[in-house]
Amino acid sequence: PKAARLLDHMSLFAQIEALACIDAASEVGAVSPDLLAGRVRAFANLSQLTRSPWTSTHKVFGARSLLAAERLIRTAAPANESWARAHRAYALALIGLHSAALAELSTIEESSDGPESGGRKPPHWVALLEHYCNCDLDGMTAFADQNKSSQLALFLHMLALEPSFSYVPLKTTAERVLEANPQCFRAWRVYCDVAYREEVAAITEGGSRLLFEAIESLPDRADFPSDLKADWSTLLAGADSSGLWVAPGLADAGQAAAGL
Repeated sequence: PKAARLLDHMSLFAQIEALACIDAASEVGAVSPDLLAGRVRAFANLSQLTRSPWTSTHKVFGARSLLAAERLIRTAAPANESWARAHRAYALALIGLHSAALAELSTIEESSDGPESGGRKPPHWVALLEHYCNCDLDGMTAFADQNKSSQLALFLHMLALEPSFSYVPLKTTAERVLEANPQCFRAWRVYCDVAYREEVAAITEGGSRLLFEAIESLPDRADFPSDLKADWSTLLAGADSSGLWVAPGLADAGQAAAGL
């Protein structure tokens, strides 16, 4: 349940925490379809949340999402095939393969499995994916209005507008995304791209400050490496406002935990 709630928060830290919850549950028992579905969504979300012209990290997350989706489809019960395919459509849509996602959604519509045959019905966000892949802005707006807590609807609306560089609509949508989740740093970048010149400095500073505060609070997490906790304040004291200097320490801790 915690991972499911985190998957709905469109921020880098929420998705990483969701994956940590899923991995912890996987260590206890067999990897269930729900855990695989969570991985599909978390990695797909990360593929967009980390998208940048300066790094190819988002491609790695996208590939991992697709791999998890394939495994989910191969292991799903026949009555749950449409539910599993919905998650592959999610992965395809988020990484930018909209035609393939629409083809997957079409297969789901034509399928005879689901609740009628004792299986699971496709998730509620399937309709949103169709609006997004067709660039149906009105449909996404209606979905967001009907699902007030859906950060995904606002996020996809922003992504659909981003290539157009329609300044006022894109700026307004980015503001709505940030109002729903101030830690959506992907929205901060979009907001900065379309902001007026006199606003850029304040936006850049605001986004960097929130990022640093999020990094500063990482030791509060239960799964934070204990050997790194003691040195955290020292690392932060030498970090710049982006907090990027702490990355090597986290990477070393992660490798040690994995036995690398």
